[in-house]
Amino acid sequence: LAGLSSGRISKWVVLGLWVVILGVAFPLSAKLTGAQENDQSAWVPGNAESTRAFERYQAFQPGELVPTVLVYERSSGITPADQAAVAEHVTQIATVEGVADQPVGPVASPDGQALQVIVQIDAGSGGWEALGEVVDEIKSIGADRPDGLSMYVTGPGGYAADSIDAFAGIDSSLLYAAVTVVVVIGVLGFAAGVMNVLRTAGMV
Repeated sequence: LAGLSSGRISKWVVLGLWVVILGVAFPLSAKLTGAQENDQSAWVPGNAESTRAFERYQAFQPGELVPTVLVYERSSGITPADQAAVAEHVTQIATVEGVADQPVGPVASPDGQALQVIVQIDAGSGGWEALGEVVDEIKSIGADRPDGLSMYVTGPGGYAADSIDAFAGIDSSLLYAAVTVVVVIGVLGFAAGVMNVLRTAGMV
């Protein structure tokens, strides 16, 4: 078997088979994220006390709500125009699909330099992907604001959305890395075989 897999032609056949296998596996890797279970109860055993408590909790608050905090800031102090703009944002955000209940706020900071809005996002069956889409839409709404007014999305929802962006495409990157390693190993193995043949023939 060792001789069969290391022959002159069979080396290229083995390399070709690996390329074909990886080529078939690549489209399937895109479905990996959708097959994952990222709901809160999926991280602990089904018979755990915390899981049973979470299931009973759903009767009082259905869905998996992820609190997301919006912070608006102007170092020189929030203006009436800022207040009006943020109030309009709250009205629009309340209509976004995936936003549960009416957002809370805006609440002004004691120093008058910031406003806070709390939004509950129901990720539902869409998991983290759906959460990221809702946060992106909230950011899009917040982009229309007075000059000099900064907006930040934080809290569990903001952290999760940032994590999604940071790890986006990682499955494809790992697959590309695997293909590269296989090709490099195949080329090096073939080169080593050629050198052995030439050395045996007394040509090197």
